[in-house]
Amino acid sequence: MHTGILTPFIVGMQPQHTADDSMRDLLEDINEKLQILIEIQQARQPPFHSQPEVRAERDEIDISWIDPHRWYDNGHFCRIFDIAKITAQKWRSKGLISYIKLGRNVRYPGHEIIRFINVYASPRNYAVIKITEVDEE
Repeated sequence: MHTGILTPFIVGMQPQHTADDSMRDLLEDINEKLQILIEIQQARQPPFHSQPEVRAERDEIDISWIDPHRWYDNGHFCRIFDIAKITAQKWRSKGLISYIKLGRNVRYPGHEIIRFINVYASPRNYAVIKITEVDEE
């Protein structure tokens, strides 16, 4: 029938644009735009993996001036870490540091402050300020 005439015509004809070509072009366009967005994001915020390198180079905090057998009041504790009283209260509420409460006074054992520095302050690079004027109890 007509198959003899149509077959050479179809074989000689190349399709202009197939669905596969359209999809490939679309994916390449999406990939280019995605790479641009990734570069913009990396420029705004450096990758997180660089953070542990900074921690590895941190200095150890000198705790030799803290007497482990002494009790420090809340004012001393706040001055050691240069924090507000509400921050100290949040740390107590979260159970980060042990304390006793005598009436309205909060006291921290020296050995617990040393533990807190080693466990929490040192890895997070908190500033620890040496206080020298500790009142005798």
